Amino acid sequence: WAAQHADAVLWAGYGGEEAGNAVADVVFGVASPGGRLPVTFYSGDEQLPPFEDYDMRRAPGRTFRYLASPPLFAFGHGLTYTRFRYTRVRVAVSSSSESDGGEEEEEEEEEEGR
Repeated sequence: WAAQHADAVLWAGYGGEEAGNAVADVVFGVASPGGRLPVTFYSGDEQLPPFEDYDMRRAPGRTFRYLASPPLFAFGHGLTYTRFRYTRVRVAVSSSSESDGGEEEEEEEEEEGR
């Protein structure tokens, strides 16, 4: 219903004790939301395999990665009221650590709006 009738959806899951203040800041324009979904919202029960079936790839697919049809909102989906430009994005790969792959990420983010 929300995807067809609402201009926006503000999901405040995992908000903690400051969730109410954070939602109020977004609603009243004090802050611009910039989050991304940590889960997939399926468009219906038909997209879910039987609960006892743990095969990730068997239709209809389990998790956003193997889902055969588009979900309502996919993992990582999210919008904001402003625009971001990522500059100087760099990934350095070294063999210094086998446990974490030796990867280091560095990026700068510029907010163009409010």
